Amino acid sequence: MSIKRTGSRRTRLAMLAVVALAFATAIAASPVEAASSAWFSSPSRNIGCSMTTTVVRCDTIKHTYRPTAKPAGCHFAWGPSVQVGTTGKGRFRCVSDTVAGAPKVLAYGKSITVGRFRCTSRSTGMTCVDTRNGHGFTIARASYRLF
Repeated sequence: MSIKRTGSRRTRLAMLAVVALAFATAIAASPVEAASSAWFSSPSRNIGCSMTTTVVRCDTIKHTYRPTAKPAGCHFAWGPSVQVGTTGKGRFRCVSDTVAGAPKVLAYGKSITVGRFRCTSRSTGMTCVDTRNGHGFTIARASYRLF
């Protein structure tokens, strides 16, 4: 028993190309899950940040700014670390570790978004914002701003 092929080879190839294109279009149109975390450094590598869907924290390795007064209950480092969560403004953290040192570099002028948070790297510092309420911080070697 033999199978009779209908149409020319060119027609079969054209049909295969149409099916492949439809499949590729369906894949491209499907939703892609956003990252649930990120860990990155500034190009100078002086700032390192960690992002999740609930908090962003950035640490400076060296800084010349003067942080807010160290709370009496803080028995660890005060000043190199700032964060913003889903509630409240950006603030300093009392930390015994660091998020600096990530091998991934966020180039100047580029941004990364995880959940509701977006961090933008600039030569003037790293700015991270909760895009829902506008709270966040900017941190650099010589200055900071909490908002």
